[in-house]
Amino acid sequence: MADKPDAIKPYIHDLLAPVCKNRAANTYDAGPNGKLPDEFLVYFLVSKQPRGFFSGKPCRSNRRYQASYYTRDRAKLDPALTAIEQAMTAGGFLHAGAGPELEHQETGHWSVSCDFRWIEEE
Repeated sequence: MADKPDAIKPYIHDLLAPVCKNRAANTYDAGPNGKLPDEFLVYFLVSKQPRGFFSGKPCRSNRRYQASYYTRDRAKLDPALTAIEQAMTAGGFLHAGAGPELEHQETGHWSVSCDFRWIEEE
């Protein structure tokens, strides 16, 4: 994978295709009508550590990404979280934890987020 963090976003976009058709890097654009879909997914770079060590092995970089899934149907949260974890780990990411369920009253959505690490070994 390329050394620039943005180069990995198309890869993440493709990995998450089976999870949710409405997905975007960084933010989800509601479009001209300003209405968000019933479900969507956003992924973004949270942090990047330069050269160093991970689990005792030298690495070129250690990046943490987050995928956040939003839905108006709270019952979809757990299955979506499982699908995100499976897709990302199958793509070579390390699962780094999940956040709590959050309610967004202004849009009627519920969300859950999950963090993943992408390690580039030397």
